[in-house]
Amino acid sequence: MRTASCIEIGNSAILSELILKHDSPDSAAITSVACDCLVRVKTPAELTCDEWQVWESLRTTTKWLDSPFFAADFVRAVAHFNPAVRIAVLRDQESIVGFWPFEVQRRSGRPVASLVTELTGLIFDASRPLNLGDVLPAMGLHHWRFDCVPETQSAFSPFIIRNMSSSFISLQDGYDSYRESLLARNCRQFAENARKSRKLERERGPLSWVWHQADSKLLDELIRWKRIQYRRTGMLDVLGVPAVRDLLRHLLEQASERFGGVMAALSVAGQPIAIHYGLRDNRVMASWFHAYDPTYAAFSPGRIVMHKLIEDATAYGIERIDLGQGDERYKASLSNGSLTVGEGIVCQKKLDQMLLSAWIRAREVASSNSYFRMPLKWIRNMRGRQKGVAP
Repeated sequence: MRTASCIEIGNSAILSELILKHDSPDSAAITSVACDCLVRVKTPAELTCDEWQVWESLRTTTKWLDSPFFAADFVRAVAHFNPAVRIAVLRDQESIVGFWPFEVQRRSGRPVASLVTELTGLIFDASRPLNLGDVLPAMGLHHWRFDCVPETQSAFSPFIIRNMSSSFISLQDGYDSYRESLLARNCRQFAENARKSRKLERERGPLSWVWHQADSKLLDELIRWKRIQYRRTGMLDVLGVPAVRDLLRHLLEQASERFGGVMAALSVAGQPIAIHYGLRDNRVMASWFHAYDPTYAAFSPGRIVMHKLIEDATAYGIERIDLGQGDERYKASLSNGSLTVGEGIVCQKKLDQMLLSAWIRAREVASSNSYFRMPLKWIRNMRGRQKGVAP
């Protein structure tokens, strides 16, 4: 351990005490940085009840922090299966001003549950100034890569390499208002969806629908179908990671009326043919994993499930369903709003920032060229193996 010393940042002398044991789950680090901000790195188990209360209070005052992926319960659940989860507690001279949750791997940082999370960033009042480049060394990190930070988190703006669109369904004015807004776009999907439902029932048997069923066998079936889909489309099989499967099961088993996994299912003659797993926190649900029995593909059971989910959502207190990034047709047809999210990397050194940014830009250019798709797929699989993901 280093002794306390004075460090000059800008025009101010700052007292710094650094405990150099970031790779130990039980360690914490304290250092003060620019912007009059004191940083203490803790494990989730080390946060006090008062600190968790401040966390949830900040979520109620800052836009888009109401996503379930920013919930304290989600971070604690991930930490239950991943000892690499850390939280940087940010303070000014008087009180806590924010939190930066992350996973640490040597000197590299990434968002909590980066393989499956769909929104990430700081638990922080975006109206306050904050230089992330100053905070990063206090966290013991050389860089922190992100790919889905909401545009409202202005502290990340200097580090964003590209922006993407993340779709959502707003039900604040009720389902009828939502339906009318889609019909106004000359949307025929409601009639088409009803027609396929009738056809499915006529040819295969009576349909049944359940909003939530905490059944482990149902979850196993969803995972099996989804992994088949990943192999068919060439995507990384994130559900091949045991910790991810354990997390889904934990969130389902420990669910409350306020937070947790919500698993909906569509069945034909008592046999599930489509399953949707959402993560809920209060009035917001993230549409997380959904899949269907491939033998029923001609009936579009995935669309039927989404329509039923949206129709019943308001009855269960849901006002927004986040669909996440992606250009899938169902997202374009069902969404009535979108959020801009950023991808980029926060680095200590400008040279590292330039090199890593260049790699991300080159990857995006190459992904649009058929000659580079196989090499990129190979690289993604190699990176996936490093994280424990089956190709």
